[in-house]
Amino acid sequence: MAKQSFKNFIAGVLETSKKIIAEVEKTKDLTGEEKKKRLDDAIIVFIQANISKYHFFVRFAINKLVIPYVADFTQAIFDLLKARIKGVTEEPEKTEKPADANKDTKTKGNTKNEGAQE
Repeated sequence: MAKQSFKNFIAGVLETSKKIIAEVEKTKDLTGEEKKKRLDDAIIVFIQANISKYHFFVRFAINKLVIPYVADFTQAIFDLLKARIKGVTEEPEKTEKPADANKDTKTKGNTKNEGAQE
């Protein structure tokens, strides 16, 4: 049960991060640093509000090992959201015509060199 609830906790942090990133990106009057600070503060508040049900040692570990690095975590989440990861992120199909698509249909399939004598 503890493993599942911690998994839900992490999922909640990620979902909250996505929502807040979307909200602050819409705000045009804030600088990038102000947007980042707003995101980091909201994530810290979310974490502190949701760790109360965990054992003392887990809360201590989160306070000492997670909260000081929230800025790094949120930056990584932001980078992943905007990144196109080759081999992972699907790329739109290219609608480029094959090189021989513009050739005359009479010459298509005719591979014999007509100018040469046999």
